[in-house]
Amino acid sequence: MFAGRDNELDRLLTAEPPATATRPLVCLVTGRSGSGKTELAVQAAHRLGERYPGGRLFVGYRSNTGPAGHLRPEDVLAAVLVTVGAAPATTDFDLDSMTTQWRTAVGDRPFLMVAEPTPPALRAEPHRPSQRGVLRRRSRHKPLPPGRLPDGPRQDAAGRRPPPGPGPVARRGQRARSARDDQQGHRRLRGGAGQALRGLRIYQEQGNQRNEAWILIELGTIDRLTGDHDSAEDRFRAALRINSVASDRNGRAWARREIGIVRRIQGRHTEAQDLLEEALEEFRSLHSERNIADVLVELCTLHRVKGEHGAARERGVAALHKYQELGNLRGAAWAEVELGVVDARTGEPTSAADRFERGRTT
Repeated sequence: MFAGRDNELDRLLTAEPPATATRPLVCLVTGRSGSGKTELAVQAAHRLGERYPGGRLFVGYRSNTGPAGHLRPEDVLAAVLVTVGAAPATTDFDLDSMTTQWRTAVGDRPFLMVAEPTPPALRAEPHRPSQRGVLRRRSRHKPLPPGRLPDGPRQDAAGRRPPPGPGPVARRGQRARSARDDQQGHRRLRGGAGQALRGLRIYQEQGNQRNEAWILIELGTIDRLTGDHDSAEDRFRAALRINSVASDRNGRAWARREIGIVRRIQGRHTEAQDLLEEALEEFRSLHSERNIADVLVELCTLHRVKGEHGAARERGVAALHKYQELGNLRGAAWAEVELGVVDARTGEPTSAADRFERGRTT
């Protein structure tokens, strides 16, 4: 269901570039937080689907709400290339190389892109009326490959998740409930953080470094879940130092895994993989099967994001088998969903649907 915003929606659906235009048309959606920019852009993208046989892409320029999560255009472009079937993602590509790969992969097929939030090179000062200024900045910085891109609207600063199918992505009631759930969850996490901080002070006074490190990991996890990734990494690294000095191999592996997750969220994939692989080897040496399975799923997610679908499937299947051996239904459901996403990305919709259903029923 989608009600209201008829005038704004009509402007997006009827926007056309000049007959002589050689570059994509850019539509910039602005407004206060919570005013419905996401829903408006996603609804427009659904309605414009037939005009873009090449496809519709959701382009995320940040992975979290903190400043560390703002991704470079090059990192985002690498992920876009994987999505359209070009070379595997890498953060080392230069823009000229990625432009060539884009043209080779998509040719003249028109694409519609929803970008969130505003790409750095498209960002303009508030209330600045000149659309020409926005387009000039885009041309200079080249945040997206040139060539044959959308001939119709592309909305920027609009949408938090890619539209998965032809119908509406979200209902207002669902979005409102989701926002309330997020607020309630964050309040509970902050309450847990308060208790953990009190425990941390006690353990520090007692000189109990082992428990101090575990409290730091707990606090870091809360920071990560609430989007404060800089603070999360500081806490995880403090725990890693303590556990390294104390030769606590299990705590050391936990800290490395958590830092690796933060790195993945930030789009720093090479560092994330190194940390997660180190944690995996540590857990294997300890025969910690549950933790091995957890890291395997994290690696499955990382490989999928990088476009390495074979490696993602291998890690996901290994994790699923371990969870099943342990009788861990929650973990098995998690692995099924991750493998379902891999199947969907590799053109196996039937297998993906089966995995999603198993994950749901589990």
